[in-house]
Amino acid sequence: MKKTFTANGQEYTAKIVKDGKFYYVECLEVDTYTQGNTVEEALNNIKEVTELYLDGFLTKKFQKTKKISLLGSYVKATGSFRSWSYQSIS
Repeated sequence: MKKTFTANGQEYTAKIVKDGKFYYVECLEVDTYTQGNTVEEALNNIKEVTELYLDGFLTKKFQKTKKISLLGSYVKATGSFRSWSYQSIS
């Protein structure tokens, strides 16, 4: 069965399959998976997992943007990126 759910303000599709006593659920758009004892629990779990995944993805994207901005600032200041030493921003 398929149901929709909302995570981070966007609507997604959950594919739910019963296997034994558990309901396994997959978000078709984001490639996240989880399970639950009931359909409702499975939907709540997929919403939470998808939000956590998206929050992590957005955080990594933001960090990458910050790194690129720092590289751009370095190039402007020195006129070159040849001596740039890449370090992770924590």
